[in-house]
Amino acid sequence: MALTNLSVVDYEDVEVDFDVPSVDETVGLDLDEIINEVQSLVQYAVDHIQSQFITPWEDAEALYNGATNIAKEEGRSQVTATKVRDTIRAVKPSLMRVFATSDRIAEYRTMNIQFEPIAEQQTILANTSFWTYAGYNVLSDVIYDACVKGTAITKTWNDKQKTAEFFEITGATQEQINGFDQTPDVTVTAIYTSESSSDGTSKSASTSS
Repeated sequence: MALTNLSVVDYEDVEVDFDVPSVDETVGLDLDEIINEVQSLVQYAVDHIQSQFITPWEDAEALYNGATNIAKEEGRSQVTATKVRDTIRAVKPSLMRVFATSDRIAEYRTMNIQFEPIAEQQTILANTSFWTYAGYNVLSDVIYDACVKGTAITKTWNDKQKTAEFFEITGATQEQINGFDQTPDVTVTAIYTSESSSDGTSKSASTSS
């Protein structure tokens, strides 16, 4: 596999040619106009990534995997040395340890002593979230992209929307089912009655939480 016309993007020279509306310019816009404006900016961002970054990233990934844009000569070795890949694989564990060895991935500080308890709570939340929501894997991907592609992009968000989980419980008595139904954030969605070899009947409850 040979690559030709490899391009290198100087990220500092990339120009963004659209104007973000100021607060004064958005006053008086209705909801539909704001939604359309946001959708337009999001689409511009997607198009910008695809036009300016995707091709160099794909080329860098191919080179990392052993591809080359150097013409092969007859009679000479066709082996490609993967020095860059070997170096990245060797240095990545050390970079991971730099960030992940400490008990605190991030620490918030304040200049005002009155806000120290809040800063401490923010620190606990940030570190707990990092380990709870696969932050280690995200950090690994970021280091990989930074080493291979020259830049790394990641994003985080907070989604407060609740997701229902369904469970089926067998052999439950009516008293237990009533207890499930009275439990906060638990709803009994269906009750099935079947014959049992012991007392004649048994019940299964399908619940969601």
